[in-house]
Amino acid sequence: MPAEALAEGSAALLGDDETAQFHNDVGRALMDQLARYEDAEEHYKQALALDEARLGPEDADVGARVNELGRLYKRMARYDEASLHLSSSTRAA
Repeated sequence: MPAEALAEGSAALLGDDETAQFHNDVGRALMDQLARYEDAEEHYKQALALDEARLGPEDADVGARVNELGRLYKRMARYDEASLHLSSSTRAA
């Protein structure tokens, strides 16, 4: 079973907060351990969208999700996006 199918099936069984954490954890593993940056980006964005909808854009947990995206964009040499995300994450925290 492909990793993406497993991730989607597992996330469907969780609540929004757990699903957001799940996507964040999968994104981190894809980024740090497998260097699958585009796949990691999708999971980080899903985690961010869930937390923004649940907690609002000014919440510290949302800031942490934005920071994860910033770290990812830095690794991908997308420095303008990295800078934007890293600086906005400090305002939300």
